Amino acid sequence: MSVVIDPDAKLFAKDPQASLSSEESFVWSRVGSGIRVQDLLALCPWPKEQSLQLLEELLKKACIEYQTDLPPEILKQLEKDETNNIGKILDRNFRTEVWQRLKKAKSDNPFEILDLKVTATDHEVKQNYLGLSRRFHPDRFFRKDLGEYKKLLNQLFTSIQKAYEKVKNTYDREAVLRMMKAKKSDCKKIATNLAKESKQKKLDPELEKIGRAEQLFQDGLKAQDQQNYLDASQCFLRAAQLNSDKEIYQQSYEKIRPYVEKIKSKDLLKKAEEAQHAGSHEEALVYAEQAFRCDSQLFKAAILVGQTIVNLKLDDRYPDALEFLRRAKAGMAKDPNPCIQLGRLYQAMKETSKAKAEWNEALRRDPKNPRAEKLLSK
Repeated sequence: MSVVIDPDAKLFAKDPQASLSSEESFVWSRVGSGIRVQDLLALCPWPKEQSLQLLEELLKKACIEYQTDLPPEILKQLEKDETNNIGKILDRNFRTEVWQRLKKAKSDNPFEILDLKVTATDHEVKQNYLGLSRRFHPDRFFRKDLGEYKKLLNQLFTSIQKAYEKVKNTYDREAVLRMMKAKKSDCKKIATNLAKESKQKKLDPELEKIGRAEQLFQDGLKAQDQQNYLDASQCFLRAAQLNSDKEIYQQSYEKIRPYVEKIKSKDLLKKAEEAQHAGSHEEALVYAEQAFRCDSQLFKAAILVGQTIVNLKLDDRYPDALEFLRRAKAGMAKDPNPCIQLGRLYQAMKETSKAKAEWNEALRRDPKNPRAEKLLSK
């Protein structure tokens, strides 16, 4: 994935520790003791895309560094990270990119979040989404102590997922573009209405918040009665945010949350299975892992994660696959499928005796299972 480079950021040259190409040397020599990205691009004789690629290479080689428009407290945090274990796990460029992308994620423009042009094709949308998913997937750092960055990566990954859902096909993108165009054209009208409202006498802001919170809570109760748990949870959560003194709002949200997580997990598993059927195995892996995070009892998702890791031959993720499949095996005591997939994983890890033991266990659970018999016969 590309490093996010802010056009208003300032670049500074460092002593090159790696050999540079002639093009990289040209760019490095123009950076000097400080220059803005957009000014440097104007000096480069190549197309903008090529110049940005050269900048990215210099950043990766640590030959230049840049200062962004991030708030001082975040810049201070980035410096602090260098002194603790997080700085060893996540390099500064990656951490900076996380903060920058979280800043972009506040935008309601999904094209901006996914680094897409509004004319992007289905293939370009999918490629950018998969690339960002792989780069910022929290499970890339499984079992590593990331401190607050674990939460930040989860937030960022969620924003990437939501943006993709808005633009994943041509019809969705056209709808988003129409909405963006409508919002732009209505800006003056909205500003005029707000100006009129500001001249009118308003309720006390705190009383207004309390009233709005109660209305949301009542809407949530109605949605809950209709078993529309997603809408109900959103109403309860918003009510709790508006009026934190009324504990029943937060309690109602916590009470309904398990139902919401189960609904989300089943929907994500369905998407994973559809992606797998369509041959999009990387996309299936992303959805399946999300599904299992939402509901740790959804062992079908755990099996799909382990199976997909083996199918894609992601040997650096075999320990993760082992964890998922073991949990599925324990949770599905009579199902032979977890044992079959565990055997395939051990086979890929060249642990033949363990593979045979798992396939024998599959036959113990289902004595006439043809898959287990075939694997053992080989």
